[in-house]
Amino acid sequence: ELDRFARQGRSFCLALAHIEGFEDMKLKHSNSEMHGYLRLIADLMKLSIRSFDDAYYMGENEFVLCLKQTDVSGGIVALERLREEMEKQNVTVENAKGEIEPLRLMCCVAEPFEGDNVNEVLNNLRNSLDEQDVKGNDSVLQYQEISPLQRYMQESGSV
Repeated sequence: ELDRFARQGRSFCLALAHIEGFEDMKLKHSNSEMHGYLRLIADLMKLSIRSFDDAYYMGENEFVLCLKQTDVSGGIVALERLREEMEKQNVTVENAKGEIEPLRLMCCVAEPFEGDNVNEVLNNLRNSLDEQDVKGNDSVLQYQEISPLQRYMQESGSV
């Protein structure tokens, strides 16, 4: 998509999603049950994105969506459709206290720039999710990608 963006100027965004409380879920549920949750999330993602978008399970609680021909606000709309589908399907999980609660995803969206490195964008999204302690409906974060020069200036204290 970065190559297509460079050639045709069609923007796209990447979204990274994690299941909230995943490590606690692994302690409480069998491998088979965990596989079922991951499969359910993947199926709901398929319902929430357009036919030409891509969704990947990267392993260990990491889903990546490549949402083509859209910007960050379009990516947020896609993630909102996913949240609504999870509510409609009444996706729940038993928490560490034995209580049933809705299964939630933490998500972060970025719109890469021409020349960006996909691995760096994904690492920035991971870092943004790791830094957040977000619950409930506020679980979609927007990550504003900046150029390498802007990043260098911020890190060196020049901005």
